Amino acid sequence: MIGAKTAALFEAACRLGALTAACDEAAIETYASLGRAFGMAFQIHDDISGIWGATDATGKTARGDIVGENGPSRSSGRWAPGLRRARAVARVYAGEAAGDADAESERVVAALDELGAREAARRAAAEHLAVIERFPQSQLREFLLAPLGLAAP
Repeated sequence: MIGAKTAALFEAACRLGALTAACDEAAIETYASLGRAFGMAFQIHDDISGIWGATDATGKTARGDIVGENGPSRSSGRWAPGLRRARAVARVYAGEAAGDADAESERVVAALDELGAREAARRAAAEHLAVIERFPQSQLREFLLAPLGLAAP
């Protein structure tokens, strides 16, 4: 889903910027790939922060990416390949959560941890970050890495 939303948005923005600057086709594709990589890395980082991050650091309510005001988010399911095996996760995603949302979200996070979802997300983000880290223009590279807390000092 993030490839069709967040990553596609940043890919399009970078492609349009390169087109506007009258770049050649190779440069346009390079910038588009950079935008896509940033969009993927950004959204994965946001998912990790939303599920495992501290409220004071993220500004989000505790476990807000799992159980939100409008029901469960689907973002955390992306990182749990054995999602159907985890009953707590499945109940929340099926809308059958019993009890309070905080307790249910804690069970979901525990199940995601057991399934290795956080590490799977980190590995996925690292693949996309590698594209950004290889980009030759240091000023743009650092600009893109800063929101992810990865810019060099």
